[in-house]
Amino acid sequence: MVDLDAFLFTQSLDRNVGDWLTEVRKLLTDVLARNGVLFELRIVDGPYKPPIARLTQPIMVAHLGVFTEQTYLESPALRRWAWRKYPCTREPGRLARLAPHQPTVAELLFGRKGIDDRLHDIERGAVEMRELVLPDLHEEVFSVTLTHPNFLECCFASVANSARNHCRVLSFPEADRLGNKEFFVWYNENIFRSDSLMALMQMKADCRIEGFSRSPVVARTLAVEFLRQLRAHLATAKAVTGETL
Repeated sequence: MVDLDAFLFTQSLDRNVGDWLTEVRKLLTDVLARNGVLFELRIVDGPYKPPIARLTQPIMVAHLGVFTEQTYLESPALRRWAWRKYPCTREPGRLARLAPHQPTVAELLFGRKGIDDRLHDIERGAVEMRELVLPDLHEEVFSVTLTHPNFLECCFASVANSARNHCRVLSFPEADRLGNKEFFVWYNENIFRSDSLMALMQMKADCRIEGFSRSPVVARTLAVEFLRQLRAHLATAKAVTGETL
């Protein structure tokens, strides 16, 4: 299972954009099918992955973000700060220009897509996602729950993003420089040690090869453990009042 993440900025979110993306989806579906690869293109705000318990052939997932500048500025500050590093083709520094101030530990804990938000969703076993549906880009809302195999991806994303955002708040460049395999080992050894984190990241790597065959309940337990541990660590350090971790 291969991710292809991309953002598109448009003047408006209308049928012209949707029709063009529909043609792109058809073209790539046909090309990849000739090579035995499934293809899926979705415009989903959330940690979406196809709900495939057992992979029987390779699949490429184009996970798109499609924005106007205004809708992008309405995205959570933690997300825009994380995405500031990516260069745009037309205007290389665009995401840096649209980034907020560096988030605080308070925002990491209590802001949109912060630790409390993620912990709430994982504990209740339901993560709400919003999708712009082709071709007219109307919005639909759906939930991925414990009954879906890809709830594992929600657990992985909640933990991985929280760990990287923890480092970004502390101004460690490794959050934006290291790939997953290197980053989480480094984070566990240097920033915040957690057996739950490492177990989840190994499960994440396995799922890319096997599909989502592991237990969502086990993944939820590990994700909740990590998020609670990290929240307690930050609260104990009195980071919200500005004290150094």
